[in-house]
Amino acid sequence: MDSFLHELRNHQVISLTETWLCDNVSNGELSISTSHQIFRCDRVGKRGGGVLLGVDNGFLALRRPDLELGPEILWVEVTFPFNATSSVGRRLLIGTFYRPPSGDITTLEKCFNSVSLARSVGEVMLLGDFNLGIDWSYPVNVKSLSGLEEFFVDHFINGLGLKQCNMFPTRGLAVLDLVLSSLELKVCPAGDYFCSDHGSLEISLEPSGWPPPTPRSTPPPSLRPPTPIWKRTDWAHVNDTLNCLPWCLLEEGSVDEALDMFYDWLAGVLKDCIPHRKPRSRKFPLWMTSETVFVLKNKLSAWRLYKLFPNPNTLKTFMNLRRHANYLTKLDFTNYIASISSECVSNPKRFWSMINSRRNSASTPMEMSFGDVTAVGPGRADLFSKFFSSTFTSNQLLDTSVLDIKCNMVGFATSTNRITSTTAVP
Repeated sequence: MDSFLHELRNHQVISLTETWLCDNVSNGELSISTSHQIFRCDRVGKRGGGVLLGVDNGFLALRRPDLELGPEILWVEVTFPFNATSSVGRRLLIGTFYRPPSGDITTLEKCFNSVSLARSVGEVMLLGDFNLGIDWSYPVNVKSLSGLEEFFVDHFINGLGLKQCNMFPTRGLAVLDLVLSSLELKVCPAGDYFCSDHGSLEISLEPSGWPPPTPRSTPPPSLRPPTPIWKRTDWAHVNDTLNCLPWCLLEEGSVDEALDMFYDWLAGVLKDCIPHRKPRSRKFPLWMTSETVFVLKNKLSAWRLYKLFPNPNTLKTFMNLRRHANYLTKLDFTNYIASISSECVSNPKRFWSMINSRRNSASTPMEMSFGDVTAVGPGRADLFSKFFSSTFTSNQLLDTSVLDIKCNMVGFATSTNRITSTTAVP
């Protein structure tokens, strides 16, 4: 390997299978560690096997353990820049997989689940030794295959729509090392870099192989007003500003004009002297845990994948994620309601915040009716006065100066449809 080290370092990504590495071998002992970022997935408990990915130090690379659902499969998310001067680029999920010759269909099923999840995230390229005896020199007919080969073609090729880009034999006349990708790739035999019974492959991805970027729609601006931050208010500055206002102007004109002027001044002072926080649009409720949000995002990705490749496999993945997301959502909401109920007395502000968030509108109706009379604007207060004067008499009025009324919130139903409370009058 050291004799071809210079040629190896010219490759941006290096994929290896059957590395035979273990915990006793560190990344620093590998010859390519000085020029490439090393990502490994060693076989556990047995000798042999193992996969490795080396990514050039000039690229941003991030391992994705959340996609690794099999024992010897490795995923790394690599960002390729658009050009030499660009600071942004396109992301590609590169995976390496090894299936031993003794591996059964369970190994392929785990690999398929991993690739399905990765495909729902973005563009993928999976490299590895599958040890399948499929003849790729002519269009593959699923009916002529049996067992593992039929499962592989039906799920990976027909189900996920991936392309098998390698047509060159890598061991004798057999094509055991495959290159699966959602992009257009160019594959050709490479030099004998390693002392192995498998031949090496060289893969190139041209810029034209990427799909055109989809334009992102700009989210609409939030309609909610900014929230004042009262804790950071400089009240001394507020008082000084209020003292500088020409209050004598309020004595001129009518009472309504003076009241409008007063509210305009007060709104201006609050706007200038009190810091405000812009409203943040939340895609998910606050009571949802990070696990639930993660499953919901994966469910959406699985649905998009099913719309692109409608087949029983992608549909099953989506249905399983949807079932799990529904369970987690109900569990989070139940825990949220139980938490609010237990803190109803000690933290009533949290309770009323939840109540206000579930209302369709917190504003007063623009039009109100009492009997045959309908009123808008200030006339609504007159209707309230007529209602109370027709319901209560002076004999029913109590002397509130001798009463000490205490309210105690006893309980809160978990369905949020009924609030039970008692009022104790000593």
